[in-house]
Amino acid sequence: MRNPFFIEKARRELARTNRDKLLLKFYSGKLPLIKDKNTGHFWDKKFENTVSYFDEDGMTKDRVKIAASFIPNKKVKILDIGAGMGLIEQYLKIINKNYEIYGIDISQISVNFLNKHFNGKFKKGSLYNLNFKENIFDAVLALEVLEHVPPFKIIGVLKNIKKILKPRGIFIGSVPLNEKVWGIKNNENSHLREYSLELIKKELDFSGFKLLDYKKIYAFPNSYLFKNFLAKNVLTKRWDPNDLIFKARKI
Repeated sequence: MRNPFFIEKARRELARTNRDKLLLKFYSGKLPLIKDKNTGHFWDKKFENTVSYFDEDGMTKDRVKIAASFIPNKKVKILDIGAGMGLIEQYLKIINKNYEIYGIDISQISVNFLNKHFNGKFKKGSLYNLNFKENIFDAVLALEVLEHVPPFKIIGVLKNIKKILKPRGIFIGSVPLNEKVWGIKNNENSHLREYSLELIKKELDFSGFKLLDYKKIYAFPNSYLFKNFLAKNVLTKRWDPNDLIFKARKI
């Protein structure tokens, strides 16, 4: 088994068929990996241009709105892992939600932008070293982040997120679906995983979380609202969803 894309497919199949013991063996660091380009410099280049929530595509806006709706509707302390250009922060500001927000990113450009434009505490940091006290956050967000984590590190990352959440704290994340990374020549976004609903649920289970809710959304480049309506209500088998947003509780 030398093909990392085959390994990703095997994980999804093992998750679908509930072969948990064998699935756990497929998180060994000895298995082949998709090349990891996720560095601070890599993401500094990505964030050279400012990104506005209003200029984003329909799927990205939906992802942010759904993630925001999963945040408990009260005064809470939030950590945004991989905060990027602060799309969730921009949206919370638009809808006048005043949470206590912390954020980390491996890009210094991202951190500088966040501290300049939002009322929160943002710092350069890595999800592999969450330098926060245990049981401190009501909610942790990781939107479009987990697919950048090598498989052999993902369970440890999720367990560390669990540690910094308060009892029954909420973890909100999103991952791409049906991306077919094996067909992408350059892998410009450095995605290291191929997720399915069954696989993310298993990883959450293994790490001490209970999946509470999820939404699947589509990446239609035009006629977004109309095609979304068709995909969800009429032509339910015509298109595959492109993103999954989930809410899980620490147990």
